[in-house]
Amino acid sequence: MSQPKRIVPDFMKDNPDDSFMFMMPLSIKPDLNEDIGNSYFRVAVKNITKNEHFTI
Repeated sequence: MSQPKRIVPDFMKDNPDDSFMFMMPLSIKPDLNEDIGNSYFRVAVKNITKNEHFTI
């Protein structure tokens, strides 16, 4: 059987005790087939615990 793939961003792995909120997508880079599931997103994120905003 195959193992399930988990997608956890690095900033969440590095700060496991912090709470995060994804604010909004800033840009989308669709793949060649226009499949949104395989696209890259640039989003604004808020670290609620430290009250910081950043993009990823």
